[in-house]
Amino acid sequence: MEELKGTVTDVIYSGSGNFFCVFKIRTQNPGRGITVAGPVETPCAGEKVTMWGCWQKHPRFGMQFRAVRMQREKPDESEGIEKFLGSGMIDGIGPALARRIIDCFGNRTLDVMDHHMEALLEVPGIGEKTWQKIKESYENTAALHELVLFLQTAGIPGRFAAVIRQAYGEDAWDVIKTMPYRMIGEIPGIGFHAVDRIAREEGILPDDEDRIEEGFRYILAQSSGEG
Repeated sequence: MEELKGTVTDVIYSGSGNFFCVFKIRTQNPGRGITVAGPVETPCAGEKVTMWGCWQKHPRFGMQFRAVRMQREKPDESEGIEKFLGSGMIDGIGPALARRIIDCFGNRTLDVMDHHMEALLEVPGIGEKTWQKIKESYENTAALHELVLFLQTAGIPGRFAAVIRQAYGEDAWDVIKTMPYRMIGEIPGIGFHAVDRIAREEGILPDDEDRIEEGFRYILAQSSGEG
């Protein structure tokens, strides 16, 4: 598979359930944007992404990069941060307010929001009610982003982050780190090997009862498929 890096400039299509999307990126090489399509979680404008996949020629739209896996990073430049904030992902912030926030904090904006959220009250147009809405939404978004990155290191597509959060709520991290094998039976699409990688990283022993039980189920399923 080929690797492609770039910054998201526009989201063209996001399928139901966030399991397929089409978007444009710009790379360090000059020229027009590149269209990316594939079964990956929908990014936000302004985010930096690294993707793995292959080039394909669409009969109508020409050359596209077909992504099968993607990693996302927060933007670190004013232009990208402004697009990220104004993308609609964070409740209470639209394009105009995103511009005012950037005018106040520039490249430090996300650091301010991560560590000094109360400073947003200095931005014209942000009162206590709006600030509270932004704070809650941004914290939820940041938590989801952290979960996406964690899952991707285990080989689990980031799109499962929202499904896991919906299934377990505030207990999501506790389930992942102490009872990861639960996900095999409760989250469709997550298999034994990926969960086993998480378990090893979290120090769960090879003779753990849940691991043995799910391992037997996996072996039986494989045997049934071959038979």
